Amino acid sequence: FLEMLRAVDVLLDPNHFSGGNTSLEALAFGTPIVTWPSPFLRGRLTYGFYRKMRALECVARNAEEYVTLAVRLGTDEAWNRHVRERILATNGCLFDDTQSLHEMGSLFENIATGRDDGAEPSDRGEHAGEGEPNRAAGVASPARLIDRGNILKARDEIPAAVASYRQALGRRAGEPLRRLWLASMFPSVATSTAEIVEYREHLPSVLADASQARPTLEPEAITTLAFPPPFELLSHGLDNRPLKEAFSRLFARCFRPDEPAVRVGKPRVGIVVTGGHERVFLRCMRGIVERLDRRLCNLHIVCTPAGRRRLSSQMAVDGLEFLTLPPNFHEALEAVRGGRFDVLWYWEVGSDVTNYFLPFFGLAPMHCAAWGFPDTSGIARMNCFLSSRP
Repeated sequence: FLEMLRAVDVLLDPNHFSGGNTSLEALAFGTPIVTWPSPFLRGRLTYGFYRKMRALECVARNAEEYVTLAVRLGTDEAWNRHVRERILATNGCLFDDTQSLHEMGSLFENIATGRDDGAEPSDRGEHAGEGEPNRAAGVASPARLIDRGNILKARDEIPAAVASYRQALGRRAGEPLRRLWLASMFPSVATSTAEIVEYREHLPSVLADASQARPTLEPEAITTLAFPPPFELLSHGLDNRPLKEAFSRLFARCFRPDEPAVRVGKPRVGIVVTGGHERVFLRCMRGIVERLDRRLCNLHIVCTPAGRRRLSSQMAVDGLEFLTLPPNFHEALEAVRGGRFDVLWYWEVGSDVTNYFLPFFGLAPMHCAAWGFPDTSGIARMNCFLSSRP
């Protein structure tokens, strides 16, 4: 993969869901990436890298410029060489700048001492496998129908998958959360803009019906019954905040959050990396974890047993501690609560049941996220989004 990034003449950054770590790896080789930044964070990461480099030659302002830049980089050898040299001359700031690490460590230290770190608390949440909704359906339905629905969903045949799940659920398909789960399914690739619009216009009414029904959800049932907002929203190129906040309000009423006090001393920081996300965490965060100043905080990785084996074998960090997550959500909840963290830093929020629902329980004085899942969660308990200054 890395050799491919090195060999190509030009890369095209997807408009609605920009490259993150892949863009960093390509820029390390000097490979030009044409990007057309969207209004939302998830479509602006590559643009942010270029801004930090002060190299904006490959940034388009509209679709016409996007095409023109791509064609020129692919056909004008001299200009392509010039852009590559410019990238290689300026990309050091993306990899060798430790200022953000010092600022991050100071932020955690300030939390413990109660000092104002200068960051404004956010009322919109952060910007943003295990526990998939199909597992929820499997609890009360014939296994064959559930398996068929899972296969159809994996093949992006959503109407057929929903029909199979609905048949398996029987009368339970009309329960508020089950109905919302079925209504929230959407293909990974939409057939048209009209399909996206129709889906997003219908989903709020189903959310409102579920909210009016005031469903209950105990921690013991989260593994089998709960589900995060649909992942496919990220590729729609639209503002997801209203929908994400509606999901959050629905679920927040089910739980009574903790109110832990800030403790004196070096802060305990837990980075939550749920099952199946260790590989991308290592690609994106290994260097930061290894270089974060341990004098400012006690760092823990909160992960599954398999995740611990993988992460501990691939990160050379003295004094790095681990807290292991049990497979069931309610047991994982108690494990994290017992960790008594001052800061919980979620590598991703909303990519699975565990990392979406843990923040609702207020298990630390501060909950934060960063670029692992570049979209808002809509969860009011998320205090901030960690980002370096441009």
